[in-house]
Amino acid sequence: MTQRHMTLVCGVVLACCAALVAACQPIDRPLGTGAAGGGAGAADPLGAPDQRFPQTLGALLDLAGRAAEQWQSGAVMVEVAVEFDQGRWRSAEVTYIAPDSDRFLRLTASPGGVEQFRPTLATLSLRPIDGSSVTRIPPLPKGTRDPGSLLSAAAPALADCGLDPRSGHILYASGAPFAWDGSRWTQGLAWTATISDATRLLVVDPVSGTPSRPDACRSRRAERR
Repeated sequence: MTQRHMTLVCGVVLACCAALVAACQPIDRPLGTGAAGGGAGAADPLGAPDQRFPQTLGALLDLAGRAAEQWQSGAVMVEVAVEFDQGRWRSAEVTYIAPDSDRFLRLTASPGGVEQFRPTLATLSLRPIDGSSVTRIPPLPKGTRDPGSLLSAAAPALADCGLDPRSGHILYASGAPFAWDGSRWTQGLAWTATISDATRLLVVDPVSGTPSRPDACRSRRAERR
C-alpha cells in the first residue's frame, strides 16, 4: 500500500471514530436551541429580547413537543413551570409522561441552555400509567395565558392574597400523574395555574386568571405540612 493510500485510509478511520463519539454523547446534553455560548446576551435572563430562548409559552411548548415526539409515541404534557423575576422569565421546565413508561421526560430551559432528563416515576413513589388512562389527561386549555398575561389577569386576586407578583414561580399543572393510584385516577383531571412567592400561593384558572376555588389562597408553610 502506498503512502498516499495509507494517509487516505487513516483519514477515513479518524472521521468514523469522531462520528461514533458524537453519536454516543449523554442524552442530557443541551439541545440545539439555547445552547450555552450563544454570543451576545447569552447570560441574560430567559426571555430577554436578544435571546434565542423561548420567549412565550407557545414557543416553549413547540420546542418541548418536538423532543417529546422523539422520546416516546403518545407522550402527553402534564406540567409546565416558570420561574420569573421582575416580570421576566429566569427558567422554565416542561414535563411529559407516556403510556406504560416508568419514566418522565423533563425539559429544563435556563440561560445555560436547554437540557432533557428522564427521572423514574419511582423516585416520587408513582407508577406507570396505562395507555387508555393516559389519553384521559386533558391538553392545556386553548387560551391559556403566558406568565406575564396571567399575572396581569390575576392581579386583583394576588393583591387580596398578599402575594408579591414581581418574583416567584408559576406552575401549570394537569393533576397527573399524582392523581394516579396505579389502577385509576382518584380525581378529575383539570389544568390549573399556581402562582407562588416565598410565602404564599394562589391557584387560578390558567385562561381567566381568576381563583379556581374559595380556598385558592394559601400559606406555603401550610402547604408543606
